[in-house]
Amino acid sequence: MVIYKILFLIFLIASTLFEFFGFYQPGLLYMEIAVVFCVILWVFLRKKSPSICLISSIIVTATGLLFGANPFFMVLYCGLSLGSWDITLMELQISGNAKGTKVNLYNSMRFISLGLTLVISFVIIFIFRFINLKLPFFIILILVIFSFICIYRIVDIFSKRQK
Repeated sequence: MVIYKILFLIFLIASTLFEFFGFYQPGLLYMEIAVVFCVILWVFLRKKSPSICLISSIIVTATGLLFGANPFFMVLYCGLSLGSWDITLMELQISGNAKGTKVNLYNSMRFISLGLTLVISFVIIFIFRFINLKLPFFIILILVIFSFICIYRIVDIFSKRQK
């Protein structure tokens, strides 16, 4: 369980640094106080309610974007907070199970999927930073609704396989 704590601390420290850089550039120093409260929330509530910690991080990110903080650092903060949340959930799920080959296999597959998800999402973000698309709002709305329907169908397919 030590590896989970180390990874959690690495993700938390990296996300906090990105958030501080994002809020320091436009001079939003009072938002850095909110980041400190989020970090304290992560440390104390991560075993009890990690979803509240993730929601607070997303709220701080959205508020920073609305106040004009650097979107690059905000996205990095949000992505690494999501990684911290996933590591915490993985630690909570595996802590109740005995160590065995299935648990170790699940553990390694989850780490691989987390790493791939973070790397692919950051690569996509870096690529789209250089592409400027101007789409009408209703097309964006249709794409968002379509993506939610696709995600719902994928979750529905995987839930049927597990039964």
